[in-house]
Amino acid sequence: MQSIEELVKEAQAGKEEAFGELCRRFTGLVRSRAGQSFVRSIREDMEGAAWLAFAKAVREYRSGSGHFEGYAAQCVTYAVWNAFQKECKCWQRQAGSLDAEDFPEASGAENVEEEVEKKLLEEKLRQTVDRLSARQRQVVQERLQGRTLQEIAKQMGVSHQAVSRLLARAAEAMRCAWAVKK
Repeated sequence: MQSIEELVKEAQAGKEEAFGELCRRFTGLVRSRAGQSFVRSIREDMEGAAWLAFAKAVREYRSGSGHFEGYAAQCVTYAVWNAFQKECKCWQRQAGSLDAEDFPEASGAENVEEEVEKKLLEEKLRQTVDRLSARQRQVVQERLQGRTLQEIAKQMGVSHQAVSRLLARAAEAMRCAWAVKK
């Protein structure tokens, strides 16, 4: 069995089998970075960015500059984070591009600006919640209805720690989408 370093050298020399073997060995890394909780709803885009970063890491890696595994992990993580940041900016631009005419019911209101702002916030919140996983959405909705973690856990058939983790991940995803700092 060839070492990672040997496979990288062969892949850099153009051997497709070596690159294929590297991809097979690093599939877990790429998928785990692309599938982090804050990007589940855009997983395919993130996985594409992660694979491109991995291919670039193989191409640009220089032996003697540390272990390839760490270098690849750093490149993939950085690429996924950048792609996510770009996606967040896109969401913000889309939310900001809505005009008052998108909200006909606001036309008769006394304060049109407040009504438009309210609609924008509602839409952003809806989009943010839609990006959560189904289980995270369920936990958030149940919690907003006043149910305790234990009640939700019993209903879902999981431990209250699992419910707590789902709620924490949902909160983190929402904080990130709304760019709210802890």
